[in-house]
Amino acid sequence: MQAEAILVNEWQLGDSLSQAIQTERRSDFGLMLAMLSQDVRLHAEFQLPKPTEEQEQDLRQRFALPEPEQAKAQYKDAQRSCRIASAFHQSGLSQSRLQHCLDPDALVYEGSHSAAMQQALDNCSPSVKREDAQVQAARQPGQWRLEQLLAAQRLQAGALV
Repeated sequence: MQAEAILVNEWQLGDSLSQAIQTERRSDFGLMLAMLSQDVRLHAEFQLPKPTEEQEQDLRQRFALPEPEQAKAQYKDAQRSCRIASAFHQSGLSQSRLQHCLDPDALVYEGSHSAAMQQALDNCSPSVKREDAQVQAARQPGQWRLEQLLAAQRLQAGALV
């Protein structure tokens, strides 16, 4: 026999879950908990309606809001921060604030992995870390030996002369 309706939320059980606790019926409480779905994606907190882009743009136009600022970026995209820092060193705080308002930079700069992914990788076994390092190394351009680098520089210098 297969149940047709899946129990997702405890409110579907009514007050029987709380009654099982109050009357100390541990077996009934355990059975009701076991009947609840284990899939977190089915829970109500994760099924909030998401506004469409059209609705979001309409609200932005209605309240005259600017485009959302970038929350995070890669380290290689840090030119905006450098421009803001140089504006501060050249002209002070007001100029750097103006530069930030005109061209806002990201709130967080991350490396090749997000902070949560890096924390997960830190908890992995050494074999998983080694596999990740190999994948990262494959993405980067090849390393030149010193002799190859010097030969290429000589070749470029000869072409310039």
